[in-house]
Amino acid sequence: MTGKTSGLYYYGTKTEVQVGDVIEIRGFLWGKRRAQVSYIPGISKKDPDLENEDECEWTITYENGDISSMGYYPSQLQPSKRIRFVSRSS
Repeated sequence: MTGKTSGLYYYGTKTEVQVGDVIEIRGFLWGKRRAQVSYIPGISKKDPDLENEDECEWTITYENGDISSMGYYPSQLQPSKRIRFVSRSS
């Protein structure tokens, strides 16, 4: 970690979202799925597809390799209560 903070916190906790975190996501149709936080703007190496002057996104990678991105606006939007912290990689 670079010393920068993500500004994102898991719902109802003081646990900050970090790259490498293992999470569990509850879906409406597919139940629970495991994933890992794979990109956070300002912390990860810059990806112009996920981080530009108009918008920023943070991403998670599911166990099967699928990737989902979500808007990154920590002062306005925090992770959904459907996302639960499981463990942190060392």
